[in-house]
Amino acid sequence: MALPILAAGFVGGAVLLASRELGRATTEVGVAVPTAPRLQARTDSERVYRIDASRSSMTYALTETLAGSDRSATGTTKGIAGDVAIDADHPNRSRVGDIVVNVEQLTSDQELRDRRLRADYLESSRYPLATFRTTAIEGLADAAVEDGRTAEVTLRGDLTLKDRTRGAMVAAKVTRTGEELHITTSATIKLSDFGIGPISIVGFVKTGDEVGIAFDIVAVDARKAVPTEVAAPTRPAPPATASAAGVSFDRSVKPLLEAKCASCHEPNAVASHTWSLATAGDAHSVASALGLVTRAGYMPPWPASGAGVPLQHDRRLSADELRLLASWADAGGPLDVDPATPLRASQDAAGPAIRRDVTMQLPEAYQGSVDRPDDYRCFILDPHLEVDSFITGFEFLPDQAAIVHHATIGKVTAPGRADVDRLDAATPGAGWSCAIGAPLTVSTEAGAPAPSNGARTTQVSAWAPGQAPTSYPDGVGLRAAPGDFFLIQIHYHVDHPPPPDRSAFALQ
Repeated sequence: MALPILAAGFVGGAVLLASRELGRATTEVGVAVPTAPRLQARTDSERVYRIDASRSSMTYALTETLAGSDRSATGTTKGIAGDVAIDADHPNRSRVGDIVVNVEQLTSDQELRDRRLRADYLESSRYPLATFRTTAIEGLADAAVEDGRTAEVTLRGDLTLKDRTRGAMVAAKVTRTGEELHITTSATIKLSDFGIGPISIVGFVKTGDEVGIAFDIVAVDARKAVPTEVAAPTRPAPPATASAAGVSFDRSVKPLLEAKCASCHEPNAVASHTWSLATAGDAHSVASALGLVTRAGYMPPWPASGAGVPLQHDRRLSADELRLLASWADAGGPLDVDPATPLRASQDAAGPAIRRDVTMQLPEAYQGSVDRPDDYRCFILDPHLEVDSFITGFEFLPDQAAIVHHATIGKVTAPGRADVDRLDAATPGAGWSCAIGAPLTVSTEAGAPAPSNGARTTQVSAWAPGQAPTSYPDGVGLRAAPGDFFLIQIHYHVDHPPPPDRSAFALQ
């Protein structure tokens, strides 16, 4: 049998598992100001001020080690709402209502950082709002409030982020000028207290546990209208540079992205919820991040050595290709085509398409859940062979490509069927949750044994996005006897409500 390894499945799939990409939320981030409970003046001397989101901001700052270099990462949102009630005659009776922040609108200088933060750490599609509820104000004297004088106070309260609430202390400076309040605050929280971090993506980035949070707030008399929307977030443009002189997106960058990136990032593919590479404009929008992740060796996900047997479907970037992408990215990702120009994954040369003589679809659709973001599920596929046969080609057919991360397929001889039927029957729904390594070592997460009774399991195939069908050379085949069946382990990566999946495996 020919020796070149089907690396797009065995290596590409395993590495995609390790990388989990850079984040997956690609839904458009809204510009609406969140809603906060409103305060009402209790006395004639109390005035309620409402946050004007168009003139306010919240900023986070933390230290990250990115591609081997330490740097400060910052992000900002203007999606802030809340009321403050100041009692001019008795300041120590002043109140702070719930301060609500839309964390989904946080924007930094890196588009892909923001998507990863929203999707995998803040889970902002499920928990878009953070809330600070003040329980005590310290430092207010019982003396009349004077315009232009700054009061330094400490707010104690509870911060709710995602589904966790922790006590927090916020240092604040408050200045009243006419009908406006200007409030600046600073606080430090631990990411681990809220199940957000420390963030670590092996081989690419890690952060500390502490993050600084600062507010710069303008609040106006609540009797005045405040904006209900804020300007869409923007990122600073990269500095002008001549480093991309002579680099054509159309002739050089586009073919490279189509060959090495698009198979995972094209619309509805497994990494499209990180970043969808459908058009030239999509590439331009994250040009600086593309330069960063490729120079760091984090993307494309390919740690396989170039020594040894030849590898099919190699996604490595050469030194010249890395320099080309870096030059283009450093210049801001200039385009010499219409931004709407489509990008399509290149097809690997894999010989002729196979005949789908037998197509085995999952017996019933499997319904995953956001509660299992990395879900390994095993299924039985039966070709119902009536005579000895030789398999000369095969093809995995993903049904819901946006959640099917990779698949591994093994052939099991007939004596093992009773064991796996018991595993299947003991689990509600389609298939059963199985450990990494199945179906070569068929097991449940609890460690049930592999098929017994003298059954033999043979690795047949593995699949990752972009892999073409496999056809054996003339005269080569994999023998299969009546009663032999296939086990397929599918890794579903779920970070949004998933559709039911009925993937299939075809044989020639």
